[in-house]
Amino acid sequence: MEQRGGSGVNRLLGIIEPAMTVGSAIAAEVPALTRGLIAFNNPEDELRPFSGAVEKADEVREMLTYNPRSMEGQAGMQSLINSVSQIADTVGLDTAFQVLNEEIIPRVQSTLGEDAARELGSMAMMIPAVKRVTKVVQPSADIPEATENVFIAAEAPELGGGKALDYEIGKDASSPKYQFYDKDTGFLDTEMPSFRTEKEAEDFLNLYQTQVNPDKNLMFLQNTSQEALESFDEIGGMPMPSLAVTKEDIPFEGFGEITLVGKPESFDPRASRTNEMFSADAYTVRAPRPMQLAKKNADDIFEEKISNIKEYVEPVGMSYDLRQQSFKSEAYPSRYNEIAEYFQGRDGKKLFAAEKGYKKEDLPDRRFANPKNETQEERSLRFEETTKKENKLAQFLEGKETEFKEWQTKQLNDLLEPEKVFVSKQMSATDTKPYRQKISPYTAEEVTKFMRKNSGPNQEAGFGQSGIGAQRAATSESIKSLKQARERKDQLQTKDALEDLKETQFEAFDAIQEDLKKYYELDTGNLNYLDEVGDLIKISERKGLDAAFREVGFEDVPDSLKDAINEYKDSLRSAPTQYFESKPKRVVDLSEFGGAIVPKGSEPQIRKILEKYGITRLKTYETDVERTAARKAFQDLMFSIGLPATVAGSIIYGEEDQSV
Repeated sequence: MEQRGGSGVNRLLGIIEPAMTVGSAIAAEVPALTRGLIAFNNPEDELRPFSGAVEKADEVREMLTYNPRSMEGQAGMQSLINSVSQIADTVGLDTAFQVLNEEIIPRVQSTLGEDAARELGSMAMMIPAVKRVTKVVQPSADIPEATENVFIAAEAPELGGGKALDYEIGKDASSPKYQFYDKDTGFLDTEMPSFRTEKEAEDFLNLYQTQVNPDKNLMFLQNTSQEALESFDEIGGMPMPSLAVTKEDIPFEGFGEITLVGKPESFDPRASRTNEMFSADAYTVRAPRPMQLAKKNADDIFEEKISNIKEYVEPVGMSYDLRQQSFKSEAYPSRYNEIAEYFQGRDGKKLFAAEKGYKKEDLPDRRFANPKNETQEERSLRFEETTKKENKLAQFLEGKETEFKEWQTKQLNDLLEPEKVFVSKQMSATDTKPYRQKISPYTAEEVTKFMRKNSGPNQEAGFGQSGIGAQRAATSESIKSLKQARERKDQLQTKDALEDLKETQFEAFDAIQEDLKKYYELDTGNLNYLDEVGDLIKISERKGLDAAFREVGFEDVPDSLKDAINEYKDSLRSAPTQYFESKPKRVVDLSEFGGAIVPKGSEPQIRKILEKYGITRLKTYETDVERTAARKAFQDLMFSIGLPATVAGSIIYGEEDQSV
């Protein structure tokens, strides 16, 4: 079957075109169908046949034919849907769906085929006034008169009133179909529809809960900075970002002063196989740090820059670093950062001031100037004089912050190659070849390609990667849908509420590492022992406990201790967390966010970037409390608003979107 992508309206562009008239004529004809139907506004009239309306539907049918891509075709089909919507508003949903099933869809299908009829049903499901979802049923015993697929409306109950929102799917001897049982009471809900297959029932339930669940308080949040936004704009998107999935009222701080609010349909795991989500901070791979290579003669250029005030500056190692940074095999982000930071510091201020006409003799001495045979009194006088000169220099620089920043950029431009790059591959030295590394351009696509090689939980490197947080990341579970995220939302708690839990987890880990000491093959007194136990926990999630024992160096561990370790891991797995982690394995465009929360006063500069990507809704804050409260302005971006048309369409047809 043809793959589905895009909304029902857009898909119609390739199916329907009025061959004998134009959209304006259809727009005039089709509403007559509605006028004929909405006249039936009392019980007696509702029993009358829809003869007048059907005649108008036939007129429309005769004006339509199969032909690809036209605005007129879109207008024609949309007019039909508008008619159904007006019928629903006037005489109720039952009548509207009766007309849709019995009169409109058969005529569209007989003229344009099954695909067109399916598209019309998909569009009908998206009518704003319709508090229903639809399913497609095949001819069967319960609809013996059906000779083709039929769209059936199943009314979604109004919110409140004690209606269940959580169901179990099952069937009993009284019916061969899958039905819905209230999870709390166990009773069959006779108002809910039944389905031939369990998958159809699951798809319906997911859509139902998405539409009616009143607990719309989960959000996708990405904390970032203005500098990072500028970088994303420059490199073409956000390479595999980590988003927090948390409740509206749970504070989420750190990682930057700007909070972007994601569109659920962009990050829903069901919408794309690249949209991964984990049940905790999964310590997923971070983007490599960007850097720039130095120009081949950068060390000579630098020496020339400082020559006039060389006795006042302390460029320790700068010439060497610039020379090494010019070689691909010796270039490192840390070295690049040290070069950039030099011009921001004490020496940079002196060089800038000297260029702006500041007298050389008024510059402060070097920090580490320490003349030989200097007395204590002389040292005190020199320190006092240096302090005066530093204060005088600070006064000179006051109000020149923007100019100083621009000057720093110019210095780096003079010394460094313009392209941003990163280390994408490292090759160890061999007997015949020295250490080498591959340098790649720092673009969103290249960085994402690199990060995908290390996707999944527990991929962060560095200090502390065997601690309890990393162990928790190793036990994190994959969340496959927004529905699953909602089902686990009780795990989400504030940072303060988790403090006691951390202490409990530490005590449990401490007991395990103490019990394991007698089974460790090496010296338990070495500083690496605790890391080894942490690694054991992590490795066991991938390879099992026995393999982890062998790899790390434990032997003859009794079953009772193995059970204790497994219980500890289960406690980590089910533990509360401040947020779930969403990790799209792709480049994320800034347009996939629907709003932003920014510090007050910063919005003009930030707005300039965000508006390029259609993000016009900005809320400001001054305190952390205000930052969290500002999320309330984005109710439409919280879970349970409804599935996107692409996902809803794929559910109707029993297909999974394979467009990515």
